[in-house]
Amino acid sequence: MRNVFLSSVALSVLACAGANAADLPRRTQPYSPSVVYSPSVMDWTGFYVGVNAGAAIASGTSNAIAPGGDFLNPAAFPPAALPAVSGFGQKSGTNFTGGFQAGYNYQLSNSLVLGIEGDVNYRNRNRSGAFTSTFPALAGAGPFTGADGFSYSGQNRNEWFATLRPRIGIALDRAMPYLTGGLAYSGTGSSSSAQFSTAGAPTGGAFLSTGGNKTLGWAVGGGLEYAFTNNLSAKAEYLYVNMDHGSQFLVNAANPTYYYVNKNEDRMHVVRAGLNYRFGGSNNAVLAKY
Repeated sequence: MRNVFLSSVALSVLACAGANAADLPRRTQPYSPSVVYSPSVMDWTGFYVGVNAGAAIASGTSNAIAPGGDFLNPAAFPPAALPAVSGFGQKSGTNFTGGFQAGYNYQLSNSLVLGIEGDVNYRNRNRSGAFTSTFPALAGAGPFTGADGFSYSGQNRNEWFATLRPRIGIALDRAMPYLTGGLAYSGTGSSSSAQFSTAGAPTGGAFLSTGGNKTLGWAVGGGLEYAFTNNLSAKAEYLYVNMDHGSQFLVNAANPTYYYVNKNEDRMHVVRAGLNYRFGGSNNAVLAKY
């Protein structure tokens, strides 16, 4: 009996131990987070070069002339008697423009893109104009005494322009809207002539000016650029360009102390498309752990 009792107790203890072990959690592998690669994001940082083409729409192009030199000496020529025409030659028109650009972008961590771009562009702009004015015969006007008419003719050729502009944009993955503004530079050639007349006959010799000049102005605008690949992007851009070509002197060959001052200003809207190749283009993949 004693052996039977001890065997029963042993079996009960083993059964309880087995039941408690079944209640314990099972051993699992150590936790390791999964790494997931999200779609890559465009990085706009880098140097680029490209080409552009579009239209240059002239707006408010103007000439103005005013007397100078001995004309301004009251003893020789009363200023109130001087014929002067301002706002002459208001011209508008549309011309083809095309050229090359190069620049650099740097993308910050907050998707802001800072950059600088320079371009050189062809622009075949050729304009001319003329006017004639009449007035009471001048008195006490030195070599032009008795003149009762004045005529002017001029031609301006704007053959090219260039800009150098900082850019600021927002990277929306492969799209980047941007604003830009900076310096503009232009090359122009011009020729002008003027003549006093008395009863239609030339008086006092002709005023002449011929030559070219290069002038500094400014440009402002914006656009949208889209990257088709890591290296190739296309853009649509608008620029407003304002050029003040400064002053030219129309000097009287027979009486060189008398002259007229010709001021020329050129304002245009540039609408164009461009194609850029960016060096070292790459995407940045975003890592996430779960």
